[in-house]
Amino acid sequence: MLLIILFVFILLLMLCYGLNEVRLRSSPLVPSIPNAIPAFSYGLSKKDLFTKLMYMGEFTNKHNGAAKFNIGPIYIYIITNPEDAATVANQCVHKLFVYKLIDSYVGSELISASYPVWKKNRRFIDNAFKPIVLDSFLEIFNKQSKRLVSSLRYEENKTFDITDIITRNILEIVCQTTLGFKTEDKDIVTDEYAAAVQSMLKIMTERVQYPWLMLDFIFKFSSLKKKQDEMLKIIWSLTDEMVTLRRKEYQDRLLMGETNYNDGSFRSYLDILIENSDKTNEYTNSQLRNIVDNLMLAGYDTSTYQILFALICLGTYPEIQEKAYQEICKVMDSSEKDLTKEDLSSLTYLEAVIKETIRLYPIGPVIARHSDKKVQLKNFELPSGVPVVVHVWSINRNPEVWGPDADQFRPERWLDPNSIPSNPAAFASFGPGRRNCIGKSYSIMLMKTVLSHFVYNYKITSDHTKLQFELVVMLKPYSGHLVKIEKRSEIK
Repeated sequence: MLLIILFVFILLLMLCYGLNEVRLRSSPLVPSIPNAIPAFSYGLSKKDLFTKLMYMGEFTNKHNGAAKFNIGPIYIYIITNPEDAATVANQCVHKLFVYKLIDSYVGSELISASYPVWKKNRRFIDNAFKPIVLDSFLEIFNKQSKRLVSSLRYEENKTFDITDIITRNILEIVCQTTLGFKTEDKDIVTDEYAAAVQSMLKIMTERVQYPWLMLDFIFKFSSLKKKQDEMLKIIWSLTDEMVTLRRKEYQDRLLMGETNYNDGSFRSYLDILIENSDKTNEYTNSQLRNIVDNLMLAGYDTSTYQILFALICLGTYPEIQEKAYQEICKVMDSSEKDLTKEDLSSLTYLEAVIKETIRLYPIGPVIARHSDKKVQLKNFELPSGVPVVVHVWSINRNPEVWGPDADQFRPERWLDPNSIPSNPAAFASFGPGRRNCIGKSYSIMLMKTVLSHFVYNYKITSDHTKLQFELVVMLKPYSGHLVKIEKRSEIK
C-alpha cells in the first residue's frame, strides 16, 4: 500500500512538472493551431499527413509567420517568417530527435549528426564540392542525359509516368560522381537498390506515424525492423564494396608514386574523401560509407523529383517551355552536343525555371530543430527546450514575402532583382543558415544539363494542377505526375 501511495505521489509530481513546463514553454504571443494534433495520430495516410502539414503552414502564414501546437506537455513551434527562420537556423543548430531515425541507414556523420560532428565533417566534405570537382562531372552529366533521351524513344506520344526512368538515370549519375563507378553505356545499378532506398524512407515515415515504433526496444521486435535489415543489406552492399575498392586503389597509386590529383581530371566524391582522410588518418571505412550514403541519398532522390517537377511545370506552360527551348537552342546545335560550363552559365532563363520549381516544390518541405536556449525572434522569444519547425514549403509560398502571386509558377521573377525578397532565407529550399545543403551547385548543374538535353529533343505536355503529394520523409508525388512527350521534328 505504501508503494502505491508513493507511486501516485511521484506521478502527481511529474504531472505538475509537466503542466508547469507547458505553461513556461507556451508563449501567449504565438497563436495555437486548431485541430493540429491529429496530424500525428496513427492511421493517417502519407497523403493526409502532407495535407495536414500544409494546413499548419498556411495557418502560420496567416498569423505573422509563427504558430504553435502541443502534443501533451510538448509545445512545437512553426516558423514561416524568413527573418525568424534564418535566426532559428543559425542559433538552433541541433536537429530534432526524429532525425535519429535515419541513423540506421546513413549513420550519424552528417544529416542527423550533432553540431560538432557535423561542423567537422562539413569542412572535410567541402573538399569534394569545389568548382574544379563539379566541372569535372560535366562529361558524365552530358553522357547520362543523352542516355536518358535515347531511352525515351519507346515512350513517344504516350502519356506515362516518367518517374522510374528518371530515377534509374539519376541514380547512375550519382553512383558515378559519388562512388566512382565506371560504365560503358551499361546499367551500373539495379532497380533493387532504388526500391530499397524508397522502402527505407517509408519505414522511417511509419515510425513517426506510429510513435511507439520510435522506441528502439519496441521497434526491434516489429516486422518493420526485419524489413529494414533486408533493405540495408542491399544498400550497404553497394557502398561497402566501393569504399574498400577505392581505398585500395588510392593506396596502390601512392605506392606507385602517383600523387598529383589536382589537375582537374575526374575524381569521384569518394576518391577525394579517401585522399583527404588518408592524409590525416581520421576516417574509418565505416565512417566513409556513412558519409557517402548521406551523399547518395541527398543526391539522387532529391534530384530525381526536382527534375520530375521541373518537367511537369514546363509541360503545363507551353509558352515558358518554348522560351526555355529557344534559349537552349542558342547553345545546342545538335543532339550530340556536350554542354560546357560556359554554356550552362548562359542558360539564365532555364535556371529561373529550375529555381521557381524548387521554390514551389521543395523536396524537404520542413526542417526540424531543437532550441537549447532562449532565442529572440521578431515578435516573441522562443522558449528553451522546445521543438521548432522551419516550414520551408510555406516560407517559399508566403504572400507577405513573395507577393500575391506566391503560389504561381512565374520564372520571370528570378530575372528581376526587385521581384526577389531581400532576405535569402525566403528561398529556403536548400536550407537557410547553418547546416544548409552542401549540394546546391551540384543540383543546379545537374538539372540544367539533364533538362537542356530533354527539352532540346522533346516537347513535354503535363498539368501541375493535378499534382497530389505525400510525405515520405521527403516530398513525393502521389498522383497527377503523368507526362506526354513528342519528338521535336526540327532537331538535328
